[in-house]
Amino acid sequence: MTARPLVWIVLALLGFVILIGLWQTTADNDVVSLEPLASEVPDMGVTSSMGVWWAANEAGKGNSPLSGTDDAATFDSISAAPGAYVGQVQDMKRTNPDLRLLVYMNGAFAQTFESEAYPSHWYARDQHGNKIQSTGYRNWLMRTWGIPWQQNRARTCETLVRATGYDGCMIDVLGLGPLTPGYLSALPVDPVSQQTWLPEDWLQNSRNLIERVKTTVGEDAEVIVNGLGDGTQFYDASASTRILLDSADGAIAESWLRSPAGDVDSCPTLKDYQQDLRMLDVADDIRGDVYVLTKVWTGASEEDLSRWQRFSYASYLLAANKNTYFSFSGGRGSEQDSNAFWLHSSIGEPIGVRRSWNGLLVRIYSNGIAMVNLQAEPITVEVPEGFISERGDDGDEEVVIEPCDGETLLRSR
Repeated sequence: MTARPLVWIVLALLGFVILIGLWQTTADNDVVSLEPLASEVPDMGVTSSMGVWWAANEAGKGNSPLSGTDDAATFDSISAAPGAYVGQVQDMKRTNPDLRLLVYMNGAFAQTFESEAYPSHWYARDQHGNKIQSTGYRNWLMRTWGIPWQQNRARTCETLVRATGYDGCMIDVLGLGPLTPGYLSALPVDPVSQQTWLPEDWLQNSRNLIERVKTTVGEDAEVIVNGLGDGTQFYDASASTRILLDSADGAIAESWLRSPAGDVDSCPTLKDYQQDLRMLDVADDIRGDVYVLTKVWTGASEEDLSRWQRFSYASYLLAANKNTYFSFSGGRGSEQDSNAFWLHSSIGEPIGVRRSWNGLLVRIYSNGIAMVNLQAEPITVEVPEGFISERGDDGDEEVVIEPCDGETLLRSR
């Protein structure tokens, strides 16, 4: 064998060794150390959490009694049917003096059995003059723009608050849902233009109804409305649902981060995601509170439900403030999982704002770190000494954050 082939063999072996070394270095570098972030978490001993709420009226129990003191100890705000906490309100307030308890009522519909309960001219009509029903619950759409219905909603809220001892009303269906294709048996017609209602005018009707309710109940009762939709609707240039907060004390976005029946494997676009977070950012600057609700109503697996809870709660923490509330629903009519980690979080209060860091969106809290992965590939992080994962994997030295997933780490005490 000549010298030249020997040289090529040696060079080839040397190159292989170098490649192995580079691969090992890359593999080692794929694990992101969180020590720099951990050093920013002050050891203050503050173990509170950001606001969480529950739409108990969606739990499928209607007026069936619920466990008042347990719910009061778990949530900061609850919307519930009038009969859910009969005889329990005072005990609930003693358990949680800051609890906001809201009585549920529908703002735009009469119930399915009330097709003749009100004067005929109170009911909304389609282009043929027929009454209109929702396709889901078969309730009857009312003229939300009419003074008689607005006065009726105001008196109903006032009566319910007085009868239940709750702190205010949660008024449902005041957003653009009724104008969504398939939501109604037929679209409602503006009696002036004789055309289908424009979204911006429909929202103005809702704003006027809210204003009448708020004027009637006064400052002693809170008025929270459902109708923000999501960040895209909140920032719509021509028909912004933000108008609902002109009169209400707070409003709900029940399609936050995803459509309830959307593909469980679909992640929000960067633009939609940013708008959902910005909606929370401005809660400090506007009159009302912002309640967000992420719904996974698709019969998802337990693994997918867990991932969406981690992703939505960590996303919430990226923008949460004193005027925001978070909730998660894993199915239509499903019970709230009392063991869900986000209900018992002790991450504390935010320190600074969210920022990009090593491919993650992160935010530091007084007792932990919130992280979200919007990248196309998983990111593995090294759990710093003295911290634990809120996903329940105590003692793990590394956590893999999949795409469209999130993670919260807490100081272990």
